[in-house]
Amino acid sequence: MQHVLGAIFSPKDVRDYRIKVDMAQDFPEHFELKLSTVKNQGSVGSCVAHAIATTIEYHDRDVDPESKSVGYIYGNRRLTTHRGVGLVTRDALKTTCEYGDVGLKKFPYNKEVPDIIDAVEKILDDYSSEGELHRFKAYYKLNSISEVKTALMKDGPVIFAMNWYSDMYVDDYGFLMSKSDYDIPY
Repeated sequence: MQHVLGAIFSPKDVRDYRIKVDMAQDFPEHFELKLSTVKNQGSVGSCVAHAIATTIEYHDRDVDPESKSVGYIYGNRRLTTHRGVGLVTRDALKTTCEYGDVGLKKFPYNKEVPDIIDAVEKILDDYSSEGELHRFKAYYKLNSISEVKTALMKDGPVIFAMNWYSDMYVDDYGFLMSKSDYDIPY
């Protein structure tokens, strides 16, 4: 059974930038990114904001190791018409290019809409200069495994939306698992 959670798939858009991939590139057998601790969204539909905040932390790790605010990203809806639970992935990326993110100490909230939207609207103008220090310059669309591998090696973490089912979980080693994986008859 599929859960209704926060990632909303972006519709196709011909304006999306595409990554240039050298298909002859040899990918290493093992590759690992050093990411910050996994965040827990609880019952709030803020999974896209969690992924974006973690990606900003990855890119800022040498200049500003402070954790970033999930709520600041989740509540900022100035560049989207969607006001419901969750975020349209592309809209969240576009908003983060414009407004960035602030430190978790400055905005430590992870509330559901509409409360988080109201809270961000009250402080967005005051925090805009800090947010601009922690923003994406651009984003681009990936269409193949090779493009994902190339992006991971060249640019770091990749943000994507996927369906999530009630039997899915992340194991102790950080691998995405499904309980049905264990139901394979031998």
